[in-house]
Amino acid sequence: EDFSFQAIVRRSMDSVLMPEKEKHECLDMLHKFVSTGTKKFYESIEEPYHYNMVLYGKPGTGKTSFVHALSGVLNFPIIKLTGEYLSAYATTHFEGFRLSWIAENYRSSIIFIDEVDLYTYNREVIETSECSEQKRILLSDLLEFLDKISSGNIVILCTNHIDRLDSALIRNGRVNRKIKFDYWDQACLDKKLASSKVSLSEFEEYAVSHDITYTSDENGERRYCPSVVSDICKEISLQRFWDKLNSQDVE
Repeated sequence: EDFSFQAIVRRSMDSVLMPEKEKHECLDMLHKFVSTGTKKFYESIEEPYHYNMVLYGKPGTGKTSFVHALSGVLNFPIIKLTGEYLSAYATTHFEGFRLSWIAENYRSSIIFIDEVDLYTYNREVIETSECSEQKRILLSDLLEFLDKISSGNIVILCTNHIDRLDSALIRNGRVNRKIKFDYWDQACLDKKLASSKVSLSEFEEYAVSHDITYTSDENGERRYCPSVVSDICKEISLQRFWDKLNSQDVE
């Protein structure tokens, strides 16, 4: 089968704002996982050599950005199983292509399945007989894959709705780490503005002029969607750059 390749823009892990303790713990564990010594240890105890993760949280909170940054930090390519591939999974055309084939041919890589809840189902909520054959087969194969993959891969499942995932898919033992991504608090906003060299007044003026609103937590504290904040900072910086060019042209 022909596979298409798409270049991604590498981003630094510093640009991914999330709880620092969780970020450092995760990176420390993954650096240990990819070491030669760890691989030999897995072989000595005859256990499959893999690391499985679930990233979950609201849309636009940085899950995909984290995966891209992780690719750069570990120097692992990303093998993203697209919706097109997963939707066709288990049909006659794809019968010879299983997840194990991907792992064997792309060792030491990040296998990335985004919005996994769209292609599997939760057996505690939906009767198996009411679910499509494609979802039944993919869930079954995915459970086996997460247990048996042994090619040094890091498998990352992403979802906006972790409650829609089957409990067996994300149970401890099958998944090594779960990371929740959420909206930013004021401290994260301040850090992002400082790194982008955008003032709080510039940010708020832009938000007001473009009718951008924010959510609040249970304590009434404002929360900010990371992707929206990043887009605002980019627009302000871009406008500032163009203004500078225009002033130079006038001179």
